Amino acid sequence: MNYIDRLKDKENTIFTALNVIIIVFDMFGAIALLAASLGIINTLFMSVQERTKEIGLMKALGMSPRRIFTLFSIEAILLIPAIILFIWYFHLSSSVHLTKSMQYT
Repeated sequence: MNYIDRLKDKENTIFTALNVIIIVFDMFGAIALLAASLGIINTLFMSVQERTKEIGLMKALGMSPRRIFTLFSIEAILLIPAIILFIWYFHLSSSVHLTKSMQYT
């Protein structure tokens, strides 16, 4: 076995290890997405449960179930950009703090 064959063998070993690490991270990502989606479903369900009196009043005033569903859907859709902006702002502010602290060291 010459030098090139040993390098190829090491390369294959490294790629195999990286593939295993990628699979593990993919599994963690899938679990995180599942947990996040269950959290979103739970939040929307609790929102409906807490507002049953309001929903009953809307129905009593003649609002159709479809319009009530649309109202809750629009409310959920409007929350998504707010959450994204909050995360972006938090990330940006922590990055600024990190770069400032790195300048002084």
